[in-house]
Amino acid sequence: MLKNRTVSRIFKNNGLFESSDSSERVLKTFGAYSKEEVDNGLPLQVGESKWEMLESPNRIRRSFKFKFYKDLRKFVTFVLEHQDETNHHGFLQVDSDVVRVEVYTHDLDEVTELDLEYARSVDQIYSDVIQTRKLILNKRKQREF
Repeated sequence: MLKNRTVSRIFKNNGLFESSDSSERVLKTFGAYSKEEVDNGLPLQVGESKWEMLESPNRIRRSFKFKFYKDLRKFVTFVLEHQDETNHHGFLQVDSDVVRVEVYTHDLDEVTELDLEYARSVDQIYSDVIQTRKLILNKRKQREF
């Protein structure tokens, strides 16, 4: 049985959800993708995306490596803020200098458009954190000269 109340809360404001008890109807509303579609990059095309598709349940995962612990903390904080804003939460695992992120739509045990949007946003957060670090390092180099 799907948790329609949760689904409704996530999608009602976007006009993407129509109340229904049919899992097939909700699945189409969510826009779930097959393993082949996700593997082929549909629509994950944020630079060279390194997200991989896993099974049982179907989900996507990516590892993010950090040279500076401070950047890792910023990344995790921004991802958690994004999750709160979108009300869609992935699984984050921190291991020394690596953060692993997994996401799927739990109500369906599938990867949906919502998960792919989440992945795009997390990719962008990572890119922003890394770019900010590069700017900081460049400014430090300029001051030394």
